[in-house]
Amino acid sequence: MTMPLKISNILHESLVLAAKARKVSKSEVVRNALEENLAHDLTNAADAPSAALVWVQTWSGKFNPTHGQMPLPGSAPADARLKHIIDKHLH
Repeated sequence: MTMPLKISNILHESLVLAAKARKVSKSEVVRNALEENLAHDLTNAADAPSAALVWVQTWSGKFNPTHGQMPLPGSAPADARLKHIIDKHLH
């Protein structure tokens, strides 16, 4: 995959010098820099809970649309749809 990228003249000169010093292409220097920079983000993202899990943890047991009232914390969801979502995606 190719990707056009706009960089400053100074950054381009640094890229050219780095590529010559390492005896690799400019693309290789950019690819390595991106991989090093993003590796930390990718590692942390793998450990982060999914958006669905965060949503369920936030809202589970806090709203009961069937009765329009708030159930006690830790109680099972009265809404069959919510129970299905929790069972399907978290168990």
